[in-house]
Amino acid sequence: MLPDTLVRTRPLLCLIHVVMLLFTNHLEDAETFLQDAEAAIRSDVPADQKRILRGQIATVRANVLYYYSDVVQSVALARQCLSNKW
Repeated sequence: MLPDTLVRTRPLLCLIHVVMLLFTNHLEDAETFLQDAEAAIRSDVPADQKRILRGQIATVRANVLYYYSDVVQSVALARQCLSNKW
């Protein structure tokens, strides 16, 4: 397993970690890692890549909400993801 300090500074590693948490039914830390993913998006990343990363984070967050049985928020966020408003 990669060091936590490395994972938390890389948006894609955070997302992969959250997906692993989903698959193993360990959602307690999912939101923290999603927030870390958002915070780890560097200012020098091109705007189109930032938009893609934010959309991926939102998509994973929608899935986490679904697993927490917050279907209304999950669907709302999923619709936002589909509209590409990131």
